[in-house]
Amino acid sequence: MSVLLKDIEFMATQKLDQPLRDNLNRGVMNDVTLGVNREAFSRLRIRPRYMVDVSHRDLTVQVLGHTIRAPICVSPFGISRDYCPNAELETAK
Repeated sequence: MSVLLKDIEFMATQKLDQPLRDNLNRGVMNDVTLGVNREAFSRLRIRPRYMVDVSHRDLTVQVLGHTIRAPICVSPFGISRDYCPNAELETAK
């Protein structure tokens, strides 16, 4: 099953109040950043690999000279508590 960004956005519109939806859906500088981000996201693809031994995986990456166990990072999000009461704790989990 494939989930597209537009599917996630649609599901969010069903759960969020109008001011929060508007905040998530707008960009800066006439939506230039929003357009560039959408275009970059659309270039990402997951390449399935078949018949590959995955019994020993290593997801570590180097980020700014530090080793991270998995290539997952979270950027600051100023009004996260408006979306979830325990936002910072949930993000950390």
